[in-house]
Order: sequence, then C-alpha cells, then structure tokens
Amino acid sequence: MLYCSLVYAGMGLAPGGTLPEFEIKMPTLPEIHASLGIKGGRAFSLSQIQAKLIVLEFFSVFCHKCHQNAPIANQLYNSIEEDKELSRNIKMIGIGLASKSKEIAVYKQKFNVEFPLFSDPQKRLR
Repeated sequence: MLYCSLVYAGMGLAPGGTLPEFEIKMPTLPEIHASLGIKGGRAFSLSQIQAKLIVLEFFSVFCHKCHQNAPIANQLYNSIEEDKELSRNIKMIGIGLASKSKEIAVYKQKFNVEFPLFSDPQKRLR
C-alpha cells in the first residue's frame, strides 16, 4: 500500500494492517474492466480483482507529497507491466481520498498516470 502518511494519518490504516472491505465506484471504461479482470457492474470490491497481489496507492490530488510520489508510483507500475509474469499476478490501482472524478482526471493527466485511479469523494475509507 502506497500512501502519504501526512494525508492519511487519520484513516486508521497502519502499515501492515488489514484493509476493511469496501466498494469502489466503477467508471464506464471497458479497458479498466479488462485490465483488472472485473466483469461489469457499477461498483467493485478489491476481492473481485483478478490478481494474487493488489498494490494500492492512496493519494490526495491536493497533497504536495503525493505529487512528489507520483513518479515513483508510475515507475513501480511500469516495472510491473514490463514483466509478463508480474503483470498477470499483480494489479495496481490508486484511490484519491476526498477527490472528485474530474479532479482525478486532471491528476492522472498532469502526472501521466497509466494505472487505474478511482475517486473517494466522501472519504468512505476513513
């Protein structure tokens, strides 16, 4: 799990802790369904992603530290994707806490993020 400790200190998600089950709103982009191995639907849970390991990046579109970490997350994703075995078994997604879909789209473009990003505007993961 990648995250900025400054932004997410109040989340109650300690490194090595167990992430509670939650649903993520699914955008209507077929390439995201295909890349994560998810069959349709308006929302999905992490357990539906077809992977042995899921790398989560928690970020805020307004966090300076998260902006600094974006190239590192991109580098990790590219390393996974370049290896066929890793790309079959490891999936990476980002969740923007307190971020709207339009803000996520700007962040994705500004930092050239290739892995799927999802918004959590109501901070449901706290």
